[in-house]
Amino acid sequence: MKKIISEIANKISSEKFLVIIDSLNGFYNIFDEKESGRFINASLMLLSSVSRENGSSVIITAITRKNDEGEWILSPGGRHIIDSKKSGMFHLKRIDKSMIIRSLNQIGNTEKTFKIELSNV
Repeated sequence: MKKIISEIANKISSEKFLVIIDSLNGFYNIFDEKESGRFINASLMLLSSVSRENGSSVIITAITRKNDEGEWILSPGGRHIIDSKKSGMFHLKRIDKSMIIRSLNQIGNTEKTFKIELSNV
């Protein structure tokens, strides 16, 4: 995994790329070690930092839920999600032949809503 992260960091530092990591839940499941969270968080922050230098973007998907304290956590694992002012959170929901995308602020309230009509679905 270290080699793959290094290769991606090199590519996005020299050319404009869109990197999609699908999903954060699965990324955590790759590792069994107790300290894997530090490596994952450091890797994602490295990719995010390098991507900003060249105009690349890093999108990380995750299945989440709010816990009793109102914090976003991974579902079902319960790991806390990295919270940064430079990151954005979006809620996707499919309704019939439409995709509803809600842009969430840092507290989880909807700021903007977008609707995409899907065809041939």
